Amino acid sequence: MLRAQQWWDGGAANLLLAPALDSSPRRPTLQPDADATNRRTRWLASLSLPAWPLSPQWLLYHAAGNGTRLGANLSTVLGQATVLYGEWAGGHAPGSGWQNQLAGGAQYTWPNKLTLGLEWQYDGSALDAAQWAALARQPAAYLAYRAQQQQRGGLPTRRQWLLQACWQDVLPRLDLALLQHRDGHDHSSRLWLEARWRGTRTDYALQWLQQQGAPGSQYGTLPQQRSMQALARWFF
Repeated sequence: MLRAQQWWDGGAANLLLAPALDSSPRRPTLQPDADATNRRTRWLASLSLPAWPLSPQWLLYHAAGNGTRLGANLSTVLGQATVLYGEWAGGHAPGSGWQNQLAGGAQYTWPNKLTLGLEWQYDGSALDAAQWAALARQPAAYLAYRAQQQQRGGLPTRRQWLLQACWQDVLPRLDLALLQHRDGHDHSSRLWLEARWRGTRTDYALQWLQQQGAPGSQYGTLPQQRSMQALARWFF
């Protein structure tokens, strides 16, 4: 990947280029598999102006075979504890018309280091409620569609809510975190919880994941409905 940057008072411009290097998957060897990351040429140009009102950022992204997309991000701080933000991306997808993706939300931080955030997400390339319900009755088409949306980084349905919470130093060096996704059409949900203790050279974390919903829903169909894992990280 190649990267170029230019800074000036009140703004910055960036250009990222990932050229196509290989188009043939390799068998597991010690050789680098460029096909996994650089199968097609991609580039991203951005312009950020944090000194302007709403701190705008504009983006232009292109991937060979997938067209070009425009994007814009806006954010502002209200008082000393509230952040409002909005994100938009749009472009022509292969075989379809113009499609928009939107996200907007707010975050508030209390003096005790507890931060709560609520975000609404919209994906115009995804199925609406009626289409999603009909697709659930076609197992092969359902799995193919889920794989397609996952590959392109899109939502399976058009609307989703995201609740975020982070509480630093609940006790000395102990942080708690929560993420909950809720589908706006089938009302299935995914809940992720973490407790993390930060040592001088070691972190320990306990994570819990729960996904629930009706068969055929976004989160109710996933095979892993509940899981727990413990993690340890050492710094050298």
